Amino acid sequence: WRWKWMLRQCVVSRTNHGSWGHANRLYSTDIDWIESRKPDDLIAEVNKDPKGYRNKLKNLLGQCQSHEDRPIVQKLCSIVDNTPFQIDVGIQSMLLKSVAKSGTSNQAIERFIHLRALDLDSFSYNVAVQSMAKIDLATARSLFEEMRSKRFQPNSFSFSALMTEYNKIGDTKTTSHLFDLLRKERIIPDTVLWNIAIASANTVDPKQGLKRLKEMMDLKVPFNFVSWPLAIRTFGLNDQLSTALGMLADHANNVRCWNALLEAYLHDPAKQQMILQKMTSTGIKTDSFTIRALLLGINGQSAQVKMDLLAQLRKHGIAPDQFAQINILESLIKENKIDDAMKMLADLEPSISEWRINTWTSLINILVQSGHHSQAHQIIDQVNQLPIEKNLIFHTVALQCLIA
Repeated sequence: WRWKWMLRQCVVSRTNHGSWGHANRLYSTDIDWIESRKPDDLIAEVNKDPKGYRNKLKNLLGQCQSHEDRPIVQKLCSIVDNTPFQIDVGIQSMLLKSVAKSGTSNQAIERFIHLRALDLDSFSYNVAVQSMAKIDLATARSLFEEMRSKRFQPNSFSFSALMTEYNKIGDTKTTSHLFDLLRKERIIPDTVLWNIAIASANTVDPKQGLKRLKEMMDLKVPFNFVSWPLAIRTFGLNDQLSTALGMLADHANNVRCWNALLEAYLHDPAKQQMILQKMTSTGIKTDSFTIRALLLGINGQSAQVKMDLLAQLRKHGIAPDQFAQINILESLIKENKIDDAMKMLADLEPSISEWRINTWTSLINILVQSGHHSQAHQIIDQVNQLPIEKNLIFHTVALQCLIA
């Protein structure tokens, strides 16, 4: 009967909302309750019995975690701000988390100010750190240190949120410090935390990345879909090709693992070619990241070398993506082979009609910077005729071309 009830909830939710994201929710009656009423009616209803509605609000806040939930979250903000829940630190914490995931950065900061005025406990500190890490890393770190000064224990999710963001901005020292601190505080790092620590160490010193990886393997931490490509890349960065290929043998159908190994040998095009031959011999279908890794491996070489590589890839049925096309065009333009570049552009028709505006903008900018203004004007006129939305960056580059 439980399965029948769950299926019925999914069907009801699918019918009402037209989205399987909503259909996965078990509390469809709570969704219906908030969607079918006006904010003023909801506030009046909750004020009559705040205690009775607390679990309903918690259920809703737990479910609203994506952009499609923004209208519901806005109603929840109105309810919380106009009922006794405005001083409920638990509800305010959950509301901040929902707003951070479904709303804008400014909305999340506004909710954080509401929460900050309350007396935070361990739960609310952790939620605040996790929610603010992507929005304002400095504030999240300050909260993290304040939490520790009050002897509240940061959980693994807080460490993960901070490490992820510090790793993104290239602050490997802080990422490594946080990972060491986590272990010192006897928090057992999960697979995600190990992945971040290894990836961060690789950018500074691949030997340190390998040390972390071997420690992870010795502790028998389970690998996830990120761990395998990361491990293969780490062995490759340390020039342990045979070990990397041995690990690849069990994941020969995973293109991400092959791409990771290609990326590890950006400095050695000869080994990249050998890896590519092994890769194509398995019959695996490559993707755009395969081409990017190979092109980056010969980045300093001539446009002709790059074109020869693409010709070789085409023999294996690998078509160049926008990144590869613009990369070769840039090389031709920088080598002052403007006629070859324009011919290549003409040969790419009609595929270039699918280019994103950022790709077109890059090409125009390269032409302008190289002094080929007439060709840049020609491309601008071509883009203006395409049914694609032009952004501010495109208009800025086009204006620079006109001024020049």
